Amino acid sequence: MLIAIRITGSCQGYGLSSFVLPLFLLLLSGCSVVPSFTESNEEVTAQHSETQDAPDLSPEEMLAKTLLETEDRYLLAKRIVPVEQTEQFENAIRLFNSGDFDAASATLAPLLTGNNVLSAMWVLNGDIALEADNTEQAVSDFHTALGANPFNYFALNRLGVLYREKGQFTTARSYYKQALSAWPGFASTYYNSGILHDLYLGEKQTAVTMYENYLALIAFNDTAAVPEKEIRKVKRWVAEAKRQLASTNDVREQ
Repeated sequence: MLIAIRITGSCQGYGLSSFVLPLFLLLLSGCSVVPSFTESNEEVTAQHSETQDAPDLSPEEMLAKTLLETEDRYLLAKRIVPVEQTEQFENAIRLFNSGDFDAASATLAPLLTGNNVLSAMWVLNGDIALEADNTEQAVSDFHTALGANPFNYFALNRLGVLYREKGQFTTARSYYKQALSAWPGFASTYYNSGILHDLYLGEKQTAVTMYENYLALIAFNDTAAVPEKEIRKVKRWVAEAKRQLASTNDVREQ
């Protein structure tokens, strides 16, 4: 069974919350790392859009609102960089999103020197390494990103997927937990964590919780623009996990 695992990011994910740039989508298949980026609205991530204040919210909407309004430790810990560095980083992201990875790398390289490199810059460098099928370098870059900002849930989420690909499921689970601790409103981690618990750890109840949190977040965010077929797919996963849970309970009761 081929599973598409989404790791999303944006200019905010790279630490440029004051700019609006093309968003990218990294797809990781079940057994190999195959990056592919598109300019599209991403699911609920670090886009802290204003949540609804309507009094008649459904339980799912209340859940999403609560998750989104939880303190974002990554954004709180981000540093300010000079304007010229911000513009250069912004250009590197544009080049990356356009598919010119060599130019993106060359543009980014001067920003990776010194003692005050932004965590987000190391995440982009890791993504460039993934494009070159250099998983070891990517893992190293994502760890370096965490050295600069331990709450970078983009790096934590990526590491969760990559360690899952290595078969290190306990380590992957730890990174997903850290990502959600950094900000519980990051939808992508619920998606990836749900797959880990569902298919690799066999923890169906936890998987259901993760999937349902993901669905609640993307439904609540008007700018998510997640394809309907993607939503239906995750809902099928929820239904199947619940069916398996019910079947297991029936066997125990016999």
